[in-house]
Amino acid sequence: MGFTANFNQVHAIHHYADADWFFNKISPVKSAKWNKHERPLGRRSAWHYRLERGQDAAHYDVCLYHTKMIRYVKPDQHGYREVYIRGHDSNTSRAFLAHNIHQCYNGHGARFTDTENTVRFVPFSPYTHGADWSARLVFDPNGRLVVERSEHLPIYRRVVTTEQSAARAELRKQLKVINMLAALRMDTYRANAEWEEMRAYKETLATRTINNLKRDVQRYGKDLNDADFVTSILESLGQKVFDNLYSHYLTKKDMIVGSRWSMSGQHLRDSASTLATNITVKQFTAAFERAVMQVFSLNGKDGREAYPDFMPSSDVPKTYLW
Repeated sequence: MGFTANFNQVHAIHHYADADWFFNKISPVKSAKWNKHERPLGRRSAWHYRLERGQDAAHYDVCLYHTKMIRYVKPDQHGYREVYIRGHDSNTSRAFLAHNIHQCYNGHGARFTDTENTVRFVPFSPYTHGADWSARLVFDPNGRLVVERSEHLPIYRRVVTTEQSAARAELRKQLKVINMLAALRMDTYRANAEWEEMRAYKETLATRTINNLKRDVQRYGKDLNDADFVTSILESLGQKVFDNLYSHYLTKKDMIVGSRWSMSGQHLRDSASTLATNITVKQFTAAFERAVMQVFSLNGKDGREAYPDFMPSSDVPKTYLW
């Protein structure tokens, strides 16, 4: 869990007129730490929450520590106004954005109604790659978003490329025989089963073995045509994959606590090998295949695809928002 500041005592700035009114209302802080163009948004000693006025009040910057998070530009003669927003991946920065921007999704982005009366989603990407702002938005005199004059940095979703998909298919062909050999070893895996309580965010029993085998693939070019490498996968990785399934089973049944049998486990168990028969061949081969995919770095998504700009809010994936 990350740290998040409390903004209950910090004034929220929602637009240029609000910033101009607040700046002129608050008297300057008489301190060497403060400049004449700065005003505190909260306690007068809290320089890290402040409002900065640009030259001739051409714009106001809402600042968090040393970062200008939002810039409200003075409306032009026709009433059109610009707003610049900078995203950030810290909990405090996202909460600060949500405090100052209406209909904000946890600081990840916000909803705005455009000139066609369509509710659009604007993401506040934290990955600016050298850009000063994540989004530059233009609003008409009625407060509607002018999409054709606005822009924002893209956001992406992870995808599996065609090359990765083809490599997975080829590996699965090679794994057919190896899966059969691993299934024939089930009695050995059961007899040698080890276990420990599985908890959230805890490294699995197979992780270290997977990483060691992955190193052999990356450094020495090992593959499934190498008989010794295949033997190592069957003996070491196969056993650890089974141990991992077995540990999950015992944990789920509340039969173990840490590295000891629980009261219910001590009462119910016959023997470790007997309980291990609850792990089926189908369960094992599926987990074993996933582990081998990790060894060859084929388990994840290796590509990315940009979402459409200013997409309707109903199309925003929940995985991005939360």
